[in-house]
Amino acid sequence: MKVRAWTLLAVACVGCAGPSSDAPISAEDFPVVACTVAYRSAVTEPLQSTEEVSLRPGETETLTFDEAAIDLTYDFSEQEGATMRIDARQPGAEHYLSRGLYQFIAGEPPDNAFAGGHGFTGLVYIQPPDSTAEAQYFCQTEPAE
Repeated sequence: MKVRAWTLLAVACVGCAGPSSDAPISAEDFPVVACTVAYRSAVTEPLQSTEEVSLRPGETETLTFDEAAIDLTYDFSEQEGATMRIDARQPGAEHYLSRGLYQFIAGEPPDNAFAGGHGFTGLVYIQPPDSTAEAQYFCQTEPAE
């Protein structure tokens, strides 16, 4: 009888320890992401445009050039956390030429194991088919304020 009483007490007190260490996450738990996108109409030409965009979780941005478009989507949900999706496509096209998906862990900065100083994506080159145009991008987290 004593063993049964202690077991019931132990089971009843499992919820007595206070709040779980798995506190809900919010968009504020994730860093601002800064992306740099460069474009040129031919690989033999100098860069014609360089755009810099900063995004917070929940924001999207599309950068459109003559022969390339880059869609930046920084998603957030309490269940999934934060993800950064980068689609490269031709303007007006629905299908993408390239897609990058980066998943973030709250409180941990994303990392790139390769050298080069081009953020967590590395430097990515996109060349639309049947075109001499080229787009390049990389994304990194902004330093905490």
